[in-house]
Amino acid sequence: MAAPKRPHAPADASAPRRGAIEPGEVPATPVEAAARDEASPVEAVLDEWESRYVRLAADFENFKRRKAQELADSGRYRNEDAANSFYARSILGCIRVAPVLMKVMLEGLANASPRVRACAAMGAVTLAKTDALRGYAKEIESRLLALARAAQDTDERSAHVLALGDLGCPP
Repeated sequence: MAAPKRPHAPADASAPRRGAIEPGEVPATPVEAAARDEASPVEAVLDEWESRYVRLAADFENFKRRKAQELADSGRYRNEDAANSFYARSILGCIRVAPVLMKVMLEGLANASPRVRACAAMGAVTLAKTDALRGYAKEIESRLLALARAAQDTDERSAHVLALGDLGCPP
């Protein structure tokens, strides 16, 4: 924000300041000399106040900009906190549901459809990688080996072999 121009300030920097005595100039009267001497301290005070005003105006503009940025950031982080909270609740909910999901996946391995068996195999393996359900790994391994040997379709056999590899077992 630009400081307003003082009406008493000279428009040209090369112009002599009011109250300044040029070299070789002699004041005409003592009253005129006193007026010039009094103008110098007034000019100094005006300059000091103008400088303070410009600095305060710049500080205020910076404050407004920082405050607007903080408000925008707080809104962004508030949404991020809500998303993290939702994610954490979802994970905790999944942990509680994981044993039920594992039972569904194991039942899916016995389904008549090869596509359902392949999807159930990948789901069971993914769940068996969690700490809570690692105990199912041996059961899943034996069932997947039996399914891979009995598979009539190469796609289904490949899905079961890939699931075994993902579980960390050699086919």
